[in-house]
Formats: sequence, C-alpha cells, structure tokens
Amino acid sequence: MQINIIDIVPIELRKKVITLRSSNLSQRSQGVYQMYHDLMYHQSKDWVWPNGNMKELIQKWLFKSDFRQYSYQNHEVVIKFIDNVLTYIQNEDLLINELDQQKQECVAELAKKKKAQEELLQQKIGLENIKISNHLIVNTSSPIRKNQAQGKQMIRLEEEINKIEQEIEQQNTKNQEIDHQLANICQNILNNIHQNWDQQVKMWKKIKDTFYFFQEFLDIPAYDLSRSFLQYHNAWFEIQKLQNLIVQCEEIHKIAESLGRLKNTEDHESSFDEIFEPIKRNKDLLKEIPDAVPESFDGVELSSSIARMLPSESILLLRPQLKKLFHLKRIEEKLNTYRPEGTRLEKEIMDEEKAEKSNQKKPKKGPIILCLDTSGSMHGTPENVAKAIALVLLKIAYAEKRPYMMYNFSGPGNFAKSEYIPTDSNQMIIDVLNLIGQRFGGGTDVDGPLKAAIKEIETKDWQKADILMVSDGGFDVSDQLVQDVKNCHQKHGTRFHGLLIGGYDHVMKKICNPLHYFNHW
Repeated sequence: MQINIIDIVPIELRKKVITLRSSNLSQRSQGVYQMYHDLMYHQSKDWVWPNGNMKELIQKWLFKSDFRQYSYQNHEVVIKFIDNVLTYIQNEDLLINELDQQKQECVAELAKKKKAQEELLQQKIGLENIKISNHLIVNTSSPIRKNQAQGKQMIRLEEEINKIEQEIEQQNTKNQEIDHQLANICQNILNNIHQNWDQQVKMWKKIKDTFYFFQEFLDIPAYDLSRSFLQYHNAWFEIQKLQNLIVQCEEIHKIAESLGRLKNTEDHESSFDEIFEPIKRNKDLLKEIPDAVPESFDGVELSSSIARMLPSESILLLRPQLKKLFHLKRIEEKLNTYRPEGTRLEKEIMDEEKAEKSNQKKPKKGPIILCLDTSGSMHGTPENVAKAIALVLLKIAYAEKRPYMMYNFSGPGNFAKSEYIPTDSNQMIIDVLNLIGQRFGGGTDVDGPLKAAIKEIETKDWQKADILMVSDGGFDVSDQLVQDVKNCHQKHGTRFHGLLIGGYDHVMKKICNPLHYFNHW
C-alpha cells in the first residue's frame, strides 16, 4: 500500500514527501494531496497531515492572507508553496520525529501511571470500607491488632498514591515541555511562511489595480494575466510606475498612432482603375446632425462626453487607481454616455465615387519598427518613458494586427532584435512583461540597430514600416548612416521618427524627421 500511495502526490513533491520522517508515508501523502487540492481547486480543506497545531496555524494563515484566491488553478504557485512548507518541515524533521517519539512514550507512560493510580485509589476505598465495617461489628478477637494492621496498610497506600501523583505530575510537565517545543517549531515554520510569502501576497494585492488596468488597456482575458504573477512579479511593479505616463501623456499616444504608412489590402490596384477614370455622379446623402442642446436621450453610445456620461462611469473617479482607467477611457472615447435623441437631417451632395469609397474598408496601416535606447544614460525617468512608448506601440500593434519589431541597443555591437506576433494574446503577455522587466545599462551606438532596421525595410513584409528611434540623444552617428537613412527614405518612403527624451537634439536631427520632444514629466 505504501508503495502506491505516493502516486497521488504531485511528482514535483514526491521526493520530499518520501524522505520526511514525521508521521508515516500514508498520512504524509494523503495530507499533501489534500493540501494541493485545497489550494488548487478549493477542495479537501480537512488535511490529515501536518498534524495538530501546525496544520491549524498554516490554515489560519491561508485564510487570513487570502492566499487561496491567488493560488486557484495556478499549479506553479501551489507547488512552490507546498514545496516551501515541506522544506521548512524537513529542516526541523529530526527534532520533530524525536519529539513525536517522546510524546508517544510520555502519553503511554502517563496512561500507565493513571491506571496504577486508579487501582491504588480503589484499594484505598476498599480499605476504608472495611474500616467502617469493623466499627459497626462487635468483634472480641483482638480488634486493636486488626486496626493497627489496617492503619499501616492505609499509610502504605497513601504513600504509593502520593508517589504516583508526583510521577504523573512529572509526566504532565514533560508532556507540556514537549508540546511547547513542538509549538515553537510550528511557530518557526509559520514565521518562515510569513517571511517568504507575506511580501508576495502583499505584492499581488498591490498589483490588483494594475492587473485590471492592464487587462482593460490591452483588452485580453484576466485569466491569462493571472498565470504570469509568479514568474514576472518584478515587471508588474514596473507597470505600476508606467500607468500615469500611459494614461496622462496624450502625446505618447499621438506619436504611436502616427507610425506606419497606409497600405492597400491587395498587393496591386485593379487594372480597370488604371485604364478607366471613375465616372462621377452627384448623389444626395442624408446626414444626422445632433442638436446643440438635446432635450432627451434614446440610448447609450461610446464617446468622450463628460456631460452625457452615465452615472456608473463616475464610480471610477472615487478610487485613485480606477481614476487612471477613467482618463484612459475618456482619451480613447470609450466612456458609456447617453445618445441624444434630438437630431436633424441635412442633405449633403457628394459624388457617387466618394459615396462608394466611404463604404469600402479602410486601408491597413503598415508595420512598426522601434529602436529603443537601453543605455545607462536612459536610467530613471527616461527609461520609464521609453518603456511606456514601447508598451503603447505594442498595444496598437496587437489591436490592429500589425507587425511590430523592436531593437534594444546600447554599446557597439550590443543590440537585440525582438519580433512580436500580433495574434497570440498569451505570447503577448510574455512579450510585454519581458520588455517591461528588462534593465538598462551600457554605452550608446545607433549604427548597428538602424542598419539592421533598414535591412528589414528592404524585405517585402516591412517595406511600409516606419521607424521610431527613442533615445536621450547621447550618441554620435557616422556619415555613412546618415546617407543610408536618406537612401531608404528616397527609395521606400520610410519615415524615421525620433522621440527625444530630454538631452540634446543636434545628433538626432541628422537622422530623424519628424523629431518629437518629450522633456516634461
């Protein structure tokens, strides 16, 4: 039975469960199995192991810390927590096992002493009953001699009873000392849990608002985000720092939206458009014009109008964290607002060609290439601005399914290329958290990444891309690079945008047009 019982334990935990000595393998296996299902699925909360006070302390901490809401269906978190608990128990295992044996021996000895005490008390009661009977029965045959014998026997019984009471008291004291030592061990294990997991849980609670902001910002499922808590917790702290920049700095969004030139959905235009000119005919269109002061409303729509905003949207302004979400929805015109009923119809004359084109699909915007300065001079606020613009660009790329490539660069020869897939939300989360979690350092050399980006422009998939260089301008450029940029612009129409974060603009002006400035925060 003990050979097979271990199979119910998750494979990552089996080695530690087998090597522990406290309790027996069957209890340990069942206890760990129940603990796993409790944390993973909120089932089997009545564990058979760990024993006694240790189980109560751990379960009390789980309830008080609200740990279960973060461990639910998160295998990595559950395994890590149980593994930590087993490690803490393993560190005290020899002492726990020794104390458990002493406890068992003490309990057995105490039961033996109490049984002996009970027998002596019964003998004393019997002797007292005999003594009472002797007083009631007249006996002429040496009553004095019998009384003396009974008295000595009573004294002996009382001495034995006193002795065994002292032994019982000693056993109780020893038992209390063992319990005290076990309680200290349990408290040490609980302290280790506090030390290693309190901060983790506090961090999860702090980033909860960031979590909801990020979910709304990227428009992806909350479940996908929850799976990234443990592995990428440092990146979540970084995202907290970027919220204000992303929400409040409209110029970041404007720069991001301007990237990527329009391209046709087909590779070539229709041959009929090349041979025949479109026939133009006038056509009357009716256009709805809302009244300046509407008297009533007939529905709900998305807009940025605060005057027509639904009362439910104002709830977002009550909490500082959700206030950022409110401003983001306002900027993107996603506030739930009343639609005014009062409209009037105006006749607008437009040619048929314009009317037909207005119903066609808009051409898609082209790819985005970001060259991100990750040198040491960008450390601090420039680093946050750079990460914010990268995050906004990533959001746009995924929302519009546009190819997105990024070059991180610092010193000579030190640059890395990252190409993002615009259709995989799970991979997107990993991409974002890897991007946000990276650290900046080193010198600055732009020749390598820009030449690599220009080489990508030569390929068919990236010919409609625009390039954005984000830097503080602390670098030099070669004459050959300046010429390569001009040639690329003339040949493919590529626009080399620049975002200067503080610093000096005389170098970036040589290669970037337009050049955007970001020098207030």
